[in-house]
Amino acid sequence: MKTTLVPLSHPPAGSVNLPAGKSEHNRLRMIQAYAGERIELLHPSDSADSLLLDHLLDEISTSDGASSGTVVLNCNNAGTVLRFLLTFISQKQGKWMLTGSARMLARPIGALVDALIDLGANISYLGNIGYPPLLVQGDRLEGGAVRLDSSQSSQFASSLMLAAPMFKKGLEISFTTPPSSASYIQLTASLMNSCGASATFTDNRIFIAPKPYVGCQAKVGSDWSAAAFWYELLAISRVGELLLHGLDMNSPQGDRIIADVFTHLGVETFNHQQGVLIRATGRHSDSFEVDVHHYPDLFPALAATCAALQIPSTFSGISNLRIKESDRILAMRSELAKLGYTLQEINKKVYISGTHIPQDVNEFHRLCSWDDHRIAMALAPLTLVSGPIEIDGSEAVVKSYPGFWSQLKASGAIAVS
Repeated sequence: MKTTLVPLSHPPAGSVNLPAGKSEHNRLRMIQAYAGERIELLHPSDSADSLLLDHLLDEISTSDGASSGTVVLNCNNAGTVLRFLLTFISQKQGKWMLTGSARMLARPIGALVDALIDLGANISYLGNIGYPPLLVQGDRLEGGAVRLDSSQSSQFASSLMLAAPMFKKGLEISFTTPPSSASYIQLTASLMNSCGASATFTDNRIFIAPKPYVGCQAKVGSDWSAAAFWYELLAISRVGELLLHGLDMNSPQGDRIIADVFTHLGVETFNHQQGVLIRATGRHSDSFEVDVHHYPDLFPALAATCAALQIPSTFSGISNLRIKESDRILAMRSELAKLGYTLQEINKKVYISGTHIPQDVNEFHRLCSWDDHRIAMALAPLTLVSGPIEIDGSEAVVKSYPGFWSQLKASGAIAVS
């Protein structure tokens, strides 16, 4: 699918209906599964990833244990889904094959497999060691103490945490290296505790008591990760304001830090009774530096913003960006180059120079999403400074934000077809 974007002369205005956060939904859906459906989920996500997780959990629940033969669970390119389900099926009677798309089979899973095997799980590799596909012979796990390398993904820790309240011995996780995206581990602990569990996360350890979840209602919050692209739109526009419905400044989502970060890039944030109001100021810092180690999903929007505003920028904490839905460093470097911007990786940091080679603003620029939802959404606002853009693979946004293109059109600043 190709989407064509043409800049209009109007500033962004009106209100935006953000999606329910798939990060919250997927964690709460796993809690619901472990609790035996005693958790009522309110405001669920309609993202492709969340719908896939729902579908696979339903498929697992209807399988008749060992008598069903090997049940194949295809997670496509949904890393959260595969990682969360791995722990779930490891302690569920039956024989399971966990697989995914070609990209998913190139994303590492070894550290989580090692931790689960240490806890007594029966898991074997069907291809390259350290990567899916996996064959799992499920059986009861009792928990205990385990060491975990969570440097590649915080979801390794979250996967174990979500199961731990049901373990006879609870769980103690000791990190062998500082975990990446620690804000997502905090999110997991917060949601678990709101459903009756007892999870504590310190710098290098997680303690979870053998205290099962209790029945409750759990509302999925609107997605701060998705809000990043509206901040980007206003920053590049330099004028306008948008009401982001449903956002909560006190959300447990770590990506709410975007409100603070974008004060340096020309966007102010205000509480509103219906959510959050964001307003362009037209003023930004002369240079910009940020560590995205704990907030890797914000990198595409921030990189695109700094390029468009021609702000000399430095991004550190980038090591995990290569193993996301795409190699996000390579993807952003490639697509920004087509528009005349320079992104370089030097000594484990990404630099955007602040210089720009002028392009013909009357010519269509053909860009690629790299089958990555966040790349597609980050590229879209660049039409305001680069002229008409065509994005190939634009359907990738359904992974987290199915309504993005219609919402972008409704903002009034960009024609979308």
